[in-house]
Amino acid sequence: MTGTSLDALDMALVEITERGLHSCATLLRHQTFDLGALRPRLRAASQGKPFSAGDFARLALDFGNFHAASSLEMLKAHNNGGQTNLVVDVAGIHGQTIFHAPPLSWQIMNPFPIARALRCPVGSDLRGADLAAGGQGAPITPLADWILFRGHRPRAIVNLGGFCNITWLPSSVDDAAKINGRDVCACNHILDHASKLALDLDFDPEGSNAAKGSVHPLAEPALTAALKNAAAQNRSLGSGDEGLDWVNQWAPQLTSCDLLATAVFAVAKSIAQSILTSSSPSHEVLLAGGGAMNTTLCKRIEELVQRPVFNTDVASKIHISARESVAMAVLAVMAWDGFSITLPTVTKRAAMHGRDGLWCLPAPAPDEVTQS
Repeated sequence: MTGTSLDALDMALVEITERGLHSCATLLRHQTFDLGALRPRLRAASQGKPFSAGDFARLALDFGNFHAASSLEMLKAHNNGGQTNLVVDVAGIHGQTIFHAPPLSWQIMNPFPIARALRCPVGSDLRGADLAAGGQGAPITPLADWILFRGHRPRAIVNLGGFCNITWLPSSVDDAAKINGRDVCACNHILDHASKLALDLDFDPEGSNAAKGSVHPLAEPALTAALKNAAAQNRSLGSGDEGLDWVNQWAPQLTSCDLLATAVFAVAKSIAQSILTSSSPSHEVLLAGGGAMNTTLCKRIEELVQRPVFNTDVASKIHISARESVAMAVLAVMAWDGFSITLPTVTKRAAMHGRDGLWCLPAPAPDEVTQS
């Protein structure tokens, strides 16, 4: 999994038992791989910079090869350098979103190198079937969140990624049909862009600079209104919703710390308002994603939501940076087993008429070819 903020490639090795909504997932290993020279190419593609057909084809292939090599490296580490031999049954690959404006969405990826390396079915383009059925293709993780994070009390699972999305989970003894979810606002897109302009850093470490600043009385309402306007359109967020115009406007007018403090407060306020005004109850809030490492952002959210706030690794064994990659594994297995992986109440899709995802299948073993 690589998110829209392009922090890194997060990869998870997951053991899944049972089927469908009764599935249980255990994280065996999580590893992060630096995107290196792929990062600026993926960012340029997602920003709509000029690319030839050959450029896109090469990027998809290089990205697939990078996933394949990283998968083998993680497996080798898990297998103690070859002393054990874990076999992968199914792989789920999200790809990098370079454009999202339903009904159009493109997660660039060439899955064939991955299928060749792992010798298992590889599912990609996991949003495509939902989009074809008239859905928004996002949020895609609510059913995976149910499998990973359902508990004795209703919870809100808040993903602090490039965009923030929230899953509302009923209690584990309640009806899974009550699961709800939505995209809320731009998050790390704004914070990271502000950090880049103000500090020439990819991100504000732990929100330390935001903690030193003050919220600007004019800039904060402007950003809050922009985020509220995007959320009010009742659609998934994507290309054009990153909130960068606000950063570009206010960066020359504010100190670096005040810019970051204002951005953090407006984002936290938007998230809190979504939780407080939701018709879905939540007795506690679990945070995940890269933004959960921003201590200042997390504190602002906790101050505003008026209920307990934890990181996912406190409430479960899923680290905040592993949540999305583990979710992709869960969704891929559900899709491979023939279950729908999105909810019509969340994505607004119509009835599904086919399996989710595009599937790249490995070649049969030599003895199977001989027998056939």
